Amino acid sequence: MIGIMIAIFLLGIPFGIPMAFSAGLAVVYFLVSSGMPITILAQRMFVSVDNFSLMAIPLFILAGDLMNNGGITK
Repeated sequence: MIGIMIAIFLLGIPFGIPMAFSAGLAVVYFLVSSGMPITILAQRMFVSVDNFSLMAIPLFILAGDLMNNGGITK
């Protein structure tokens, strides 16, 4: 099963599918083939993103971009 997931991921990239979508297709394949309900996918995605440390990284980049566009970094 893991071999098929890796194959889906690696075959999606040469066809021009972005890596995130290719990985997402592999995860959806795993969920469907293992018999788990698709609603678990949305729940697990939210739980994994709902982490303060992981949210600090894009917000730090956003703050830097806002300071750069506002002229405060000059």
